[in-house]
Amino acid sequence: MDIKKNWVLLIPVLVIILAIIYTLSQSTSDDDYWVGMVETTYVDVASELPGRVDSLFVALGDTVYKGQRLAVLQTSKIDALVDQAKAAVDIARSQHKLIQRGNSKEVISSMKSLYELTQEQHKLAEKTWKRIDNLYRDGAISGEEKDIVYFKYQAAQKEMETAKNNYDLAKRGSEPEVKAMAKSLARQAEHTEQLAKLAAGELTLYAPRSGVISSLLISEGEVSSLGYPVLTVMDISEYKAVFQVRQDDIQQFREGSKFTAIIPGVSDESIELEVQYIAPMLDFANWIPSKDRGKFDLKTFEVHLIPLEKINELRPGMTLAIPMK
Repeated sequence: MDIKKNWVLLIPVLVIILAIIYTLSQSTSDDDYWVGMVETTYVDVASELPGRVDSLFVALGDTVYKGQRLAVLQTSKIDALVDQAKAAVDIARSQHKLIQRGNSKEVISSMKSLYELTQEQHKLAEKTWKRIDNLYRDGAISGEEKDIVYFKYQAAQKEMETAKNNYDLAKRGSEPEVKAMAKSLARQAEHTEQLAKLAAGELTLYAPRSGVISSLLISEGEVSSLGYPVLTVMDISEYKAVFQVRQDDIQQFREGSKFTAIIPGVSDESIELEVQYIAPMLDFANWIPSKDRGKFDLKTFEVHLIPLEKINELRPGMTLAIPMK
């Protein structure tokens, strides 16, 4: 009975001893490697103009290629600006032709009427701009809406100035310098039209690089603000392993040096890494492996290592471990 009683008393003690030994062995082995994280490049795709998403051609997780069309935005305001620029080109070209033929009373009268018409359009655009500017100052409208109206006001002012110049030229006659100036005004109008078309082209979004759609921040029918990301493309061709190496270990890392790492849960085989970049300045780590928490808070160098071989299962956010030498 005494022997059995002694064994019963010894069992909890043995369990505690084994637990202590296991814990010590685990902590010791955990300190024998550096832990890093797989990262890649993310590119936000945004429109340079505000508009409503008319069509979305990709879904979350789709593979895309550089230059592939991703989405189309629509705005009637930009379409109106393009039409306005085309009209200005037609006016400038017709006036140039009239000046080339010579200036009759009918031509001068026509240019005067056109100038008066552009004056009325400019007055209306100016009133609209002042009203919109006051609404913006009161916080009633967005900055994007204000910018569009201001652009239309400037376009109306340019049209009025062009019409006035052509009217003045018509009154002066058909001297060579007058004809040359009319030709220059026509080219200026064509340049304005090109700028308007370029602005309209910004409403179509293309993939800036090949990769995978990692986030969709907007859906069809929603309004996208100026510069607001519509989606994000994740580059899956250029992974890197980022390690936060303490200052007392950095002497083991040199650019071009190679290390063997393991990827827990992904592959039983090891992966070869090469040091590509070492931060020139110490900083505190923005991510600390759990095994390093609670240690003396030394600053670290951020070290980037690139894989020398391709592993299909590798994904951003995974951890890698490099055995310490």
